[in-house]
Amino acid sequence: MHRVCKLLQHTAPNTTNTNDHLSSCATSNQTDHEFTHRLLSDVYPSTAKQLQRMFGSRYTEDEKVLRKHGREVIGNARSKPPASVIYPTSTDEVVSLVKICSSHSPPINIVPYAAGTSLESHILRHDNGKGTRQSITINLSRMDKVLAVYPEDMQCTVQPGVNWVKLNARLSAEHNLFLGVDPSPSACIGGMIGTCCSGPSALKYGTMRNQVVNMTVVLSDGTVIKTGQRAIKSVAGYDLNALFCGSEGTLGIVTEATIRLRAVPKFTEIAQASFDDMHSIGQCVQEINRAGVNLAAFEFLDEEMLRQCKMYDKKVDIILDKLVIMFKFCGPSKEHVEADIRLIQRIVAKYSPHPFLWSKDEESRHRLWKVRKMCFWAAKFANPGKEVVITDVAVPFSHFNDALIACKKAIANSWLNAPIVGHIGDGNFHALFFYDKTKEADVAEAQRLNNLIVSTALELHGTCTAEHGVGKHKVKWLKRELGENAVQFMKSLKQHIDPSLVLNPGNIVAKN
Repeated sequence: MHRVCKLLQHTAPNTTNTNDHLSSCATSNQTDHEFTHRLLSDVYPSTAKQLQRMFGSRYTEDEKVLRKHGREVIGNARSKPPASVIYPTSTDEVVSLVKICSSHSPPINIVPYAAGTSLESHILRHDNGKGTRQSITINLSRMDKVLAVYPEDMQCTVQPGVNWVKLNARLSAEHNLFLGVDPSPSACIGGMIGTCCSGPSALKYGTMRNQVVNMTVVLSDGTVIKTGQRAIKSVAGYDLNALFCGSEGTLGIVTEATIRLRAVPKFTEIAQASFDDMHSIGQCVQEINRAGVNLAAFEFLDEEMLRQCKMYDKKVDIILDKLVIMFKFCGPSKEHVEADIRLIQRIVAKYSPHPFLWSKDEESRHRLWKVRKMCFWAAKFANPGKEVVITDVAVPFSHFNDALIACKKAIANSWLNAPIVGHIGDGNFHALFFYDKTKEADVAEAQRLNNLIVSTALELHGTCTAEHGVGKHKVKWLKRELGENAVQFMKSLKQHIDPSLVLNPGNIVAKN
């Protein structure tokens, strides 16, 4: 505990301009309807007409559409509509659009958009003060075709607007295959690649980077490249998949992707364990990680998150109001899965006096796992009318307990409601800070807590973002996490690949 107290005393950063997306909510005193923006047809009428001829009804300056594309579904209170929204349906159309924008004088910024479920202002236009460029949003949701399925190779090729839940439903029914990451149910492949998403299943199958076999990418000058063939292993040149996956649309626009698929497990079980304190959880998690069990998911809910889930759904199948760990077991046989369960059960019994419970049928499995998947919506329901900031820190296993205790201690001393949910198996957790955007004190407190949690994670050799991406919000933390030289290298890389800085500027690295 002395270690945690020391962290809380020494990790508070200089908060000047460290969370402008929050402070602007209170200081501007503007509602969504009071934000102003200029239409592309007002600023560059000839260019707007050219794009209208090319895309027809798939070019729009409709006010409702612009506002939808200027505000994240969750995570940000600001409204920053683009000058127009365009819906391409092919790689060739993306190429034509990019060439027009990059060759325009001055260049027109391009913001790629798939489902709009990102959390770090990736999809909002970049404003750089006087002389701000115009920005258009390229909505890839109509590029939603499954182009090919290779069941023998356990691969498929898709366009960026394909929704992963619908894809899995089709693949599972037709080929007994599925994509092994599980972010927001509304997420699409393009955005999932852009942020290198993950979710609970990343513990077993890896992040989105581990699912990408190759990509077709349109660069800022309209050049089209393909990052590789369909071999699972290749060291032919630089790892372009790793470069573009997680680049958040700042280096290129992905128009096709071949992704790796997994076999649907024959047997799956869900279990739950309740704990009285974080120290017991920390010890238990470390022993489980060393036990060699290949868990399919390993999740954590604190008491407040569990309470809010029970408010949201009266059928929540977790009786005790305690700290909860949820386990997902998968395997080729019932005996395999039950052996893993017995091993985890013996470990849990060392650190918890409460029953270790696991589902015995499909209905109870679905009901129990639904608790984990409903967490965000349950928290929103318990905090009506509030905006939310969601942390995304991760730390090494040995420091997870310290990070979480520091987080809970800070929350206990705050008036803001802040439930916690986490992917405890890979050291990643999310604290959800709910605040009233009209109250300056709330905005400042959410900013303080967010800064404290991120700073604590970095102090513990962790990261400011494990799966949500950098966006515009986390740019300020990169020098501290990676060092000046690494950030300058990334700026140089961006400048070389996108010399006009038209592709989603303001994300990951600030302008030189």
